[in-house]
Amino acid sequence: MQRPGVPYFFDHSVAFVSNSTYQAFQNSTWLRDVFSSLTVDTQTTPEQPSVTQQFERTSLMFFQEGAFGFPPGMTGFGFTSESPGGLKLATHALETSLGKDNVSPYTETTSVHGRAATVRGSEMAFSGPFFSWVNETSTDSSPNIPLTRTEMVNEDYAPAKLASNLVAIGLALGPEDSGRFEQVLRAVGWSVERHEAYFAGHSPLDGGSRRSVIVEPAVGSRRGMSVAVIALNRYTSHDEQLGDARLMVGVRGKNVAVLRIHPSAGNEAIEREIDGL
Repeated sequence: MQRPGVPYFFDHSVAFVSNSTYQAFQNSTWLRDVFSSLTVDTQTTPEQPSVTQQFERTSLMFFQEGAFGFPPGMTGFGFTSESPGGLKLATHALETSLGKDNVSPYTETTSVHGRAATVRGSEMAFSGPFFSWVNETSTDSSPNIPLTRTEMVNEDYAPAKLASNLVAIGLALGPEDSGRFEQVLRAVGWSVERHEAYFAGHSPLDGGSRRSVIVEPAVGSRRGMSVAVIALNRYTSHDEQLGDARLMVGVRGKNVAVLRIHPSAGNEAIEREIDGL
């Protein structure tokens, strides 16, 4: 496989969670005031609001189960190019790997710091409750100059709060989606390590560190995003129950927090990631 030759970074991830978990995300004063910048977005989707945790270079977006007709467990994983022409290169690589029928271009408009912006991307087709995409974002006044993620989120990132950046995301996928997502990772140039019970994809260096995605087999109701590992700006210890989810801060005495979306999320792969910090 011929890789695009430019880096593709983790953009953000989307997860559809239970009603109780979504309400806890929305209402937790500790999460909002102490842990991270937390915004409830009703502007772009007034009937389907989302809650977003904003970090320095990354973010996690949560919707309530049933939004847009999707069940709990529906998950999206996005890549972004900060290189001019990166979207075109990635789309070609993905079409070569997955077939043209499984890669769909899209264009969306949004607002970045009060300026109109156009998001152009390609979305990959999957069979289960999972979707993935790669995009570029530009202001309408400068359509050939992509905005970096830092430019997009810097206004909302709060370094005085605990959360710094996403380190890893754990996904539970069925065999067909797992195989196809591994193809996507390789097509955009992420390295892939295979283990007996899971595989891990690692991004290019991004601000001095890497992002990882750990893919384990879906078991029963455990599907989609199961866990997120988040680096901290400083050490503290805290445990916050968020509906069905649980946020454990200061895990194993390290500057790291673990958000378990699903109570039966596995441990082995995540512990390997934490050991490497």
